[in-house]
Amino acid sequence: MPQHPDREQRIKAARERLAEVREKREIAQWEGASWNVTTTSSGEINIRYSAWPVRFQAKIADVKGHVLAAFDKPSGTGVIIWGKGVEVGLYFIRVEAERVEPMVRKIVIF
Repeated sequence: MPQHPDREQRIKAARERLAEVREKREIAQWEGASWNVTTTSSGEINIRYSAWPVRFQAKIADVKGHVLAAFDKPSGTGVIIWGKGVEVGLYFIRVEAERVEPMVRKIVIF
């Protein structure tokens, strides 16, 4: 079977275009994703996430670094309620997702 001289170049260009499309798709799936943290008057923490394209994984730790709770929720939109009856103090919420740097927020319960 004869080889076309530009065959390798066309294959290389196609692979580059495919990589660009995959990167744009990955960026686009995160465009609407968000999460925020609020406290309620009863001292609970509400973690709301929306348009999350992968599993929503969060850990709550105290100032000593002890993990007090861990959550693994489906992608999409949801609310995690935690903290009823916990001590007044500073807590850290760490959210992790595949291909994204971990994000940390502080919350004070008083």
